[in-house]
Amino acid sequence: MKNLLLKFLYNTGATFILRSYKRINQLATILCLHRVSDEESLTFPPFKVKDFERLLQYIDNHYQVITIDTLSTVKSNKPALILSFDDGFLDFFENALPLLKKYGMPCNLNVVTNCLDNNFQIWTQRQNNLLQEIFIRKHNCVLDLDCKQINIDNFHSQNIIEKNLELFHFLFSKDDIFVEQFLNEAESKMPFKIPITPMMSWNNLKDALGKYDIELGSHSVSHITLSNIRDKEKLKAEINDSKILIEKHTGRKVNIFAFPNGNYNEEVLRQCWLAGYKHVLTVDEKLIKKENVNEFKLPRLLIPYQNYHENLLKVENFQNAVRKIFK
Repeated sequence: MKNLLLKFLYNTGATFILRSYKRINQLATILCLHRVSDEESLTFPPFKVKDFERLLQYIDNHYQVITIDTLSTVKSNKPALILSFDDGFLDFFENALPLLKKYGMPCNLNVVTNCLDNNFQIWTQRQNNLLQEIFIRKHNCVLDLDCKQINIDNFHSQNIIEKNLELFHFLFSKDDIFVEQFLNEAESKMPFKIPITPMMSWNNLKDALGKYDIELGSHSVSHITLSNIRDKEKLKAEINDSKILIEKHTGRKVNIFAFPNGNYNEEVLRQCWLAGYKHVLTVDEKLIKKENVNEFKLPRLLIPYQNYHENLLKVENFQNAVRKIFK
């Protein structure tokens, strides 16, 4: 039923109307993406390679794909759009980049430097892999969350998705030490090994920069929730050290910082400004007005969906427009 409704909305011209509104009002779009892979995952589904190419074909027909650096100078009859990828998964290197090159599209890539060092697993992906493996093996277990527990004994897919989201919100509010200890303990209690997700290495990054049109950004050192850091020196290190490392390894200037988990506060913004970044990227689910293209903080639209027509509607900001109407 949902798929039929989405297809109906697309076929009635909703995307055309919203895209025309963008063009007339000179609104730019930044999409936030992560993985592109045919790997099956219930807890954090990657964009299927075929679906990603279909999305690029749609964007190629209707948008001028640009970089953040050229946002203020681009002149086109088509609305401007930026493809922004976070984290630095290996499947981005293997699957997304060749397709982007095929369609002549640049992209913004924001990397986590610890991942480039030694295939470090960011906490959100560790959590996704933990719940995914519990689901695959139908393993009954209990996860202790301070004053309550998550009981995993129902292996219906929707139940696992809900439990994963509940765990995310719990860990999202904790500092990095707590999150690390929690995940270490949870993984150690499992009677099976939790798989790891391959990340790009420094060599992969250098290879990509030599072959593809990439605008580099930082996504912090370790992908922890920055607003939970109370130690100011530790916060500065997450923001500054990642910039320094990327510039040292690649010889490229890094002017962009994407907030891990989309989270930030005034102190995080201030430290990014002091570190010398020109722009910080959020997932505040907004479009960019022409008069705001040079602003320090730029919003993105998160694209997590697997349904093709839902993806297209999200590109056109349909879901957010509806929420605004009924707010």
